[in-house]
Amino acid sequence: HDIKFHLIGQIENTTYGQKIRQQAGRHTWIFLEGRKFGLEKERMLTRSKFAIHTCSHEAFGITVAEMVKAGCIPFIPASGGPIEIVPFKELQFNSVDDAIKKIDYVLRDKRLQIKMLQKLENQKQLFSATQFRRQVLSLVDHIVNN
Repeated sequence: HDIKFHLIGQIENTTYGQKIRQQAGRHTWIFLEGRKFGLEKERMLTRSKFAIHTCSHEAFGITVAEMVKAGCIPFIPASGGPIEIVPFKELQFNSVDDAIKKIDYVLRDKRLQIKMLQKLENQKQLFSATQFRRQVLSLVDHIVNN
């Protein structure tokens, strides 16, 4: 696949971090972006069609919500809170081999990509700031009136 891989996040000065830097140095399509916040991170995500999140057993997954909000098709571990944001088995993986298989399958199928983006549009609304305000106001109203 003709892709570019932009790795967002701090890479620690550890053996694992050194391996990541070595791998990135071997490939012209891998870019180590470092830590990104706010608008800079949002701009990077909105320019991306796909994203991958690899933190398994995460409690919620705000980064995954940001990916969905930006219009990305995110691939996520099949564990933890992110599966509530992206409840589609086609985008959830259990291992590196499973991730490779699913990413390859989705990248090859344009119709599936469109289908996933449509489904993710619904998810985007569930985790929007508007929905959050609505739920907080509803909760406050319930507490005040009961």
